[in-house]
Amino acid sequence: MIYCYGDLVPRHGELFEGNDEGGGGTTTKDLIAIQLAVWIVGLLLLLIVLLLIRKSIASMRHHVERMTDRWDHLNSCSVSPVPIS
Repeated sequence: MIYCYGDLVPRHGELFEGNDEGGGGTTTKDLIAIQLAVWIVGLLLLLIVLLLIRKSIASMRHHVERMTDRWDHLNSCSVSPVPIS
Protein backbone atom coordinates (compact mmCIF):
# COMPACT_ATOMS: atom_id res chain seq x y z
CA MET A 1 0.00 0.00 0.00
CA ILE A 2 1.20 3.49 -0.77
CA TYR A 3 0.24 6.31 1.57
CA CYS A 4 0.93 10.00 1.18
CA TYR A 5 1.50 12.25 4.14
CA GLY A 6 -1.86 13.42 5.41
CA ASP A 7 -3.93 10.86 3.51
CA LEU A 8 -6.51 9.10 5.62
CA VAL A 9 -7.13 6.30 3.15
CA PRO A 10 -4.94 4.22 0.82
CA ARG A 11 -4.42 5.69 -2.64
CA HIS A 12 -5.09 2.60 -4.77
CA GLY A 13 -8.66 1.81 -3.71
CA GLU A 14 -7.62 -1.21 -1.67
CA LEU A 15 -9.70 -0.12 1.29
CA PHE A 16 -12.96 -1.91 0.58
CA GLU A 17 -11.82 -4.92 -1.41
CA GLY A 18 -12.19 -7.11 1.65
CA ASN A 19 -8.65 -8.46 1.60
CA ASP A 20 -7.26 -9.33 4.99
CA GLU A 21 -3.66 -8.44 5.62
CA GLY A 22 -3.04 -11.69 7.41
CA GLY A 23 -4.80 -14.53 9.12
CA GLY A 24 -6.72 -13.02 12.03
CA GLY A 25 -5.01 -9.65 11.54
CA THR A 26 -6.52 -6.22 11.49
CA THR A 27 -8.14 -5.19 8.22
CA THR A 28 -7.75 -1.77 6.68
CA LYS A 29 -11.40 -1.07 7.50
CA ASP A 30 -10.62 -1.64 11.16
CA LEU A 31 -7.60 0.61 10.99
CA ILE A 32 -9.58 3.39 9.36
CA ALA A 33 -12.35 3.00 11.95
CA ILE A 34 -9.80 3.20 14.77
CA GLN A 35 -8.19 6.25 13.19
CA LEU A 36 -11.58 7.93 12.86
CA ALA A 37 -12.39 7.14 16.49
CA VAL A 38 -9.06 8.62 17.62
CA TRP A 39 -9.74 11.78 15.60
CA ILE A 40 -13.21 12.16 17.11
CA VAL A 41 -11.95 11.64 20.66
CA GLY A 42 -9.13 14.12 20.04
CA LEU A 43 -11.49 16.75 18.69
CA LEU A 44 -13.86 16.26 21.64
CA LEU A 45 -10.96 16.67 24.08
CA LEU A 46 -9.86 19.82 22.25
CA LEU A 47 -13.40 21.20 22.47
CA ILE A 48 -13.51 20.47 26.22
CA VAL A 49 -10.16 22.24 26.75
CA LEU A 50 -11.34 25.27 24.78
CA LEU A 51 -14.56 25.44 26.82
CA LEU A 52 -12.57 25.25 30.07
CA ILE A 53 -10.30 28.08 28.87
CA ARG A 54 -13.36 30.16 28.01
CA LYS A 55 -14.85 29.51 31.45
CA SER A 56 -11.57 30.51 33.14
CA ILE A 57 -11.37 33.76 31.17
CA ALA A 58 -14.97 34.61 32.05
CA SER A 59 -14.24 33.91 35.72
CA MET A 60 -11.13 36.11 35.67
CA ARG A 61 -13.10 38.91 34.00
CA HIS A 62 -15.75 38.67 36.73
CA HIS A 63 -13.10 38.85 39.49
CA VAL A 64 -11.38 41.83 37.85
CA GLU A 65 -14.69 43.67 37.57
CA ARG A 66 -15.41 43.02 41.25
CA MET A 67 -11.98 44.28 42.26
CA THR A 68 -12.28 47.43 40.14
CA ASP A 69 -15.73 48.08 41.60
CA ARG A 70 -14.27 47.79 45.12
CA TRP A 71 -11.40 50.08 44.14
CA ASP A 72 -13.81 52.67 42.73
CA HIS A 73 -15.91 52.43 45.89
CA LEU A 74 -12.84 52.93 48.11
CA ASN A 75 -11.71 55.93 46.06
CA SER A 76 -15.15 57.55 46.21
CA CYS A 77 -15.38 57.08 49.98
CA SER A 78 -11.89 58.27 50.83
CA VAL A 79 -11.33 61.70 52.28
CA SER A 80 -9.27 63.95 50.11
CA PRO A 81 -6.06 65.08 51.75
CA VAL A 82 -5.68 68.66 52.94
CA PRO A 83 -3.37 70.56 50.61
CA ILE A 84 -0.24 71.99 52.18
CA SER A 85 0.15 75.68 51.49
